Amino acid sequence: MSSGTDDPATRLADRRWRLQHSAWLLAVILGFGFLSFVGFVYVGLRVRSRRFWIAMTVACVTSALCWVVTASSESSESGEQASGAGAGVTLAVWVAQIAFGVIINREYLRWRSGQSGANAWYNQVNADATDRPAHRPSGVSGALAPAPLAAPSRPALPSVNSADRTALVSVLGADDLADRIVAARQVHGAFHDLDQLAAAAHLRPHEMVAVRGRVSFNTAAPAEDHSIQAPRAEAEPRDGEKRNNGRILDF
Repeated sequence: MSSGTDDPATRLADRRWRLQHSAWLLAVILGFGFLSFVGFVYVGLRVRSRRFWIAMTVACVTSALCWVVTASSESSESGEQASGAGAGVTLAVWVAQIAFGVIINREYLRWRSGQSGANAWYNQVNADATDRPAHRPSGVSGALAPAPLAAPSRPALPSVNSADRTALVSVLGADDLADRIVAARQVHGAFHDLDQLAAAAHLRPHEMVAVRGRVSFNTAAPAEDHSIQAPRAEAEPRDGEKRNNGRILDF
């Protein structure tokens, strides 16, 4: 039961709360020494501390002593004298158990005042269990399964139709081959496949092997490359001038 608040000081100041949680002493009192250990077992199992374990053990031993003394006095030939001694020992043990219960009840009430439903021992999670990774049985749904690792992205291949000379040299490893590809692109425009590139740039078989798989044929707009100058078209003749279509021989 609770006094309606989780404050330990308020609980200890409430007389009704103290009486309610001291009810375990009734087992000590009504046990008459023979069954008084039941009350100590109750508080020992609840508090679970070394001091209360000792109290529970002492109570069990003294209650067992009451049973042994009583049985011995009844079987003794002394008769009333042995019976009186056994009753005296039992009475002393009983009174001692009551006094001992009253003493440890104060500590039990202090412990009980700090307990609530959240931090009670039966609601506490074992620290080892929280540190241990949870076991996931087979057949668990994909939402709980770890996400698969993404495959490393492959860098895009440079396009012979848009890459500049530096990019082509970096993938082909040949300056002359890159120069011819750039020059052929500036003359013929975009290429659609390797055969068309090989015919325009006059690629030899081993050069076709070097190009295959290292470049793409995307039809993006080619980047301006000033490293290779394409042949300039012949200027149109101005008005009044004649186009010279051949060499002039002077005799």
